[in-house]
Amino acid sequence: MRSIILLIFIIAELASVNAQQVNKDKVPTPAQTELKRMFGNVEKVKWVMKNKHDFQANFKVNNFKRAMLFDENGNWLETASEVKSTQLPGEVNQAYASRFKDYQIKEVMKVEKSEGVFYDFVMLNNKETWTTIIAYY
Repeated sequence: MRSIILLIFIIAELASVNAQQVNKDKVPTPAQTELKRMFGNVEKVKWVMKNKHDFQANFKVNNFKRAMLFDENGNWLETASEVKSTQLPGEVNQAYASRFKDYQIKEVMKVEKSEGVFYDFVMLNNKETWTTIIAYY
């Protein structure tokens, strides 16, 4: 059975203060190797050090944003993939529509972790921009 959890955050609260872009030579070899194993030779990868031990690879696949998070040992932690709102599961779409009918979707990221799948919405109305996370198990 799938359950949906809704958490709302203001975008500013989600901004990662500690993340910094790093050159590929600063990224541990196991993380680079795992990215290559999972996606082959992706081009234009921008690496970000999220903290002392975690590294995120940002790139595009078929013009859609993708981010892969690995630890320093090359263990996969999460994948975030840009998706179209038309690709959302019914329960996620219903949860969004019932709570945010006055907002327009700007971007949706599907976040896959070992704990489950989450959909991260960036949405706006004429007054403000919000981000919300809908968990889908």
